Amino acid sequence: MAARLGRRSRPGSAALPLLLILAGVVLLLRNVGVLPPTWSSLGQFWPLALVVLGVDLVVGGRVGWPVQLATAAAVLVLGLGVMLGIQVTRSVASGAPPAPTTSVDQPLEGATQAAVHVEFGAGTFTVGALADPGERLAVAALEDGGNARIGSRYRVERGVGDLKLSVAGEGGGWMPRFLSTGPPSAAMDLRLNPNVPLALDAKLGAADSRLDLSALKLSRLDLQTGASSVWVRLPEAAGQTSGRIQVGAATATIEVPAGVAAQIDYQGGVSNLDVDQARFPLIGEGTRGGQATPALRTSPPAPGKPGPPAPPKPPAPFLGGSRLYRSPDYDTAVNKIDLVVESGASSVTIR
Repeated sequence: MAARLGRRSRPGSAALPLLLILAGVVLLLRNVGVLPPTWSSLGQFWPLALVVLGVDLVVGGRVGWPVQLATAAAVLVLGLGVMLGIQVTRSVASGAPPAPTTSVDQPLEGATQAAVHVEFGAGTFTVGALADPGERLAVAALEDGGNARIGSRYRVERGVGDLKLSVAGEGGGWMPRFLSTGPPSAAMDLRLNPNVPLALDAKLGAADSRLDLSALKLSRLDLQTGASSVWVRLPEAAGQTSGRIQVGAATATIEVPAGVAAQIDYQGGVSNLDVDQARFPLIGEGTRGGQATPALRTSPPAPGKPGPPAPPKPPAPFLGGSRLYRSPDYDTAVNKIDLVVESGASSVTIR
């Protein structure tokens, strides 16, 4: 009887619910653009979960829920502080980046090719080519950002430059517009050297984005954006470009310049999908890694006098899955693009 009473009065564990709630809140705020893209790096702190659960095993069953909850929260906050402190110490020891500013003018410093990484929250984001690049890799400017600043870090190793740009500070565009009560969201403009082979990695929040990459020698594009509107014009004469565009609840327009072939692997949920099949015929449904189902083709018209052309039909809703489109001259084209597009509940136009 005493044992049963002891088991019945044993308080429940507070650590696991606390961890689940914290993880869920962080992921939710990150996905809707409230938290900046840099919060995705919190995954490296997962060992703290083991510490919190271990503390819970020590104190669990001896104290009530309020004390367990306070203890687990204190250990979690202390652990995060220690790990962030270690990261800051390492950063200082290896050479801290320059103080954030509202503009960055980055010289090549001997680099003959480069990778550019950008993290930006809510606001307006534009990319284009430098009109007079000279020996510069990139020029970035931030406007209407309140106290927001651009943080940058650049290094060159064996002729390859690596530039990281991120927006931080009050009014830095982390808050969605419909929740913001402060100054207007930030507007960031990035110009890149059109004469240097580049790879571009951009992680955006709830941003209205316009990326004109047509004049760039872009070998790789990785674009990730949340609830937003995005327009992308791909390179005209970069040889072969590979890329991945991930959009959430967004309106996306992707333009492939005339004379450029493309292979487009579309993977998405329920969406409005409009692809110019005169240039990029549908060749199958399914992923390239598996067995694609051949696309259905309409029968040729019966011989005789053709009737009037049928009016164009609006694109039918795409109910989810994967589709593969490819230009007829993709295998022999000099300039071509191999693109994966992943979307949620979006409206996507590819032309």
